Amino acid sequence: QAAVEHADLIVEGTVTGFVPTAFAGTKLTLSVDRTLKGGATSTVTVTQAGGLRPVGSGMIIAEEPGESLLIPGDEAILMLQKQADGSYDIQSISGYYQVVNGLIRPDDFNPWRGSVGGSAASSFADQVSAAAQ
Repeated sequence: QAAVEHADLIVEGTVTGFVPTAFAGTKLTLSVDRTLKGGATSTVTVTQAGGLRPVGSGMIIAEEPGESLLIPGDEAILMLQKQADGSYDIQSISGYYQVVNGLIRPDDFNPWRGSVGGSAASSFADQVSAAAQ
């Protein structure tokens, strides 16, 4: 409930764009299937932790501990916080819910992982939407 209250925008959708940046996170474009909280939108650009990191003479795309980097085609329910510049970041720890085969897969450090992990995404989305009312 607190995670829902702190989010400015909660969306369910599919990643369609992926632009890793050096040390400034990865910019994701999400095609929104359903807005669970906030103003309805068809797409949203989100900054996710992780991105380009130097390794030797090259670069790698690195994930942050506990949060898998979303890539095009991935589905997720994201609780987002609006930043001063109007962009959105995924809410730390409790705002990331990847959808895999129709089931919720929260990040490793999410305190509700045990109670929501493996739940049907549609049921979870309905619960989040109801809590946002």
